[in-house]
Amino acid sequence: MCDRPVSTLKFLQADMRFIPSSRTLFRIVIAIGALAVALFVLDHFYPSETMRYRMTVVVDTPSGERSGSSVIEAGISRGPSLLPEMTGISYGLKGEAVAVELPDGRVMFALLAPESGGDPTGYQMHLFERAVKHDPALSAQFGPAILNDWRQFWPAVRRSKLSFTLRRADYPMLVTFADLNDPASVKRVDPSDLAASFGNGFSLKRINVQITNDRVTTGIEKRLGWLSKYPEPSLDPKHGPRDYSLSAILHHGAFQTGGRE
Repeated sequence: MCDRPVSTLKFLQADMRFIPSSRTLFRIVIAIGALAVALFVLDHFYPSETMRYRMTVVVDTPSGERSGSSVIEAGISRGPSLLPEMTGISYGLKGEAVAVELPDGRVMFALLAPESGGDPTGYQMHLFERAVKHDPALSAQFGPAILNDWRQFWPAVRRSKLSFTLRRADYPMLVTFADLNDPASVKRVDPSDLAASFGNGFSLKRINVQITNDRVTTGIEKRLGWLSKYPEPSLDPKHGPRDYSLSAILHHGAFQTGGRE
């Protein structure tokens, strides 16, 4: 009958050993406070923002409307500058080209790169900024102070769940392949004349962009089995030094970038 009180006392004594002292609690509070201050300083002096959006391409065909979409994630951050003339701004991009399945098994791709064939990251990074600047109705929603400061503009765009139709001047490059298994068979598609690539009755209806919380789209490598990771070769790695054909200048990063999930 006397064993139970003794056992309970021993348990309480053992449990007391795990209660931190006031000095330990003080150190924990100081550490948490220091961490909070460090996070505040990093966020203030080295901010970062991300934006995830869905690009949808709609095509009119003789068999009716066809569409495809892809969720892309862009990121921007500011870090320490090694030199006074450096901004410390860095960009990140994750996603893949939009694939639109057309009749007869043909596929049209809206690349991550612009129609001019420039850098995909730079093009995607300023897509929303260009759209808002050239649309008075959209510009009125934000104002110049917000529009000219990405630390304010990106969060405002996310909150507003902005959606718009791309201007012709901001179209991505459109391409197709004579043979999906042969990257060197890539051909450019004129957004104003899809019939030249696919036949009568084909036309580009619109390209929409909309903020989303959906996951970044993956899986394009199942359709284009030749896609490789970094370093990104051109679609025709054996091209000559003076070969400026589309397959020579176009790289895998225009179809997929940022790694695979």
